[in-house]
Amino acid sequence: MNEELSHTEDMTIEDFLSGATAYEIADNALKRVLVKRKIAFGTMVSELTERQLDLATADIYMWCASTPSSKNDTEDSDGGWKHKEGGWQTSAYDKRQLREMAKELYEKWDEEVVKGTKIRIVNF
Repeated sequence: MNEELSHTEDMTIEDFLSGATAYEIADNALKRVLVKRKIAFGTMVSELTERQLDLATADIYMWCASTPSSKNDTEDSDGGWKHKEGGWQTSAYDKRQLREMAKELYEKWDEEVVKGTKIRIVNF
């Protein structure tokens, strides 16, 4: 059992990762991270090592950093019924911070940090 978590209320890995950021994490993104890290869906956090938790969290940070920077408002109506979901926008700074937090966790466990591909345009 992870000593650090033994004094807290236990939760599933999905709840743990969903709470890592204010982003709405898509179910398929959570499943992808769990498969990549060989963690069973529904596993309790107390059953996982600090390494597993950190690296799965870093993967979620990277997923968030790769999401679109904005989402428009959505409004539905039908007769007297109306529903509106708000949009959101993130900045380049937000994305950099997520990548930096992920990088720190990857480096903590000596995991290779994925570097961005640089494209260079040469005008002849």
